[in-house]
Amino acid sequence: MIIETWCDFQASAARSQGPLPIALAAGAALPKDLTIDGRSFLPQLRGRKGHPREWVLCHYFRDPGDPVQRFARDKRRKLYQTGALFDLQADPHEQRATASHEENAPATRARQRLQLVLDSLR
Repeated sequence: MIIETWCDFQASAARSQGPLPIALAAGAALPKDLTIDGRSFLPQLRGRKGHPREWVLCHYFRDPGDPVQRFARDKRRKLYQTGALFDLQADPHEQRATASHEENAPATRARQRLQLVLDSLR
């Protein structure tokens, strides 16, 4: 079962990310002239600490031809490219965006931090 799962992971990684994750998992060194913005989660798969980001960036479209939707989120808040900010702890189903005049200091800091993520990865 573990072998099947690892093979499934390898196949999925190769399809979605190309051969680099597989080569790194096999022990290959990262080319010195290659710049990547990703972080490997291989250490966590191996039971080690790793260095995960404090945020996740997602972009998707529901159906072909739909405009791309983008958001960045951390453990508590989610900021869409439209500027809509949600407090996922208080509103997990995203029923009501936090209005800028209702934001407290932590929400404002989260908005600024997540906006930097959206801006940096265009």
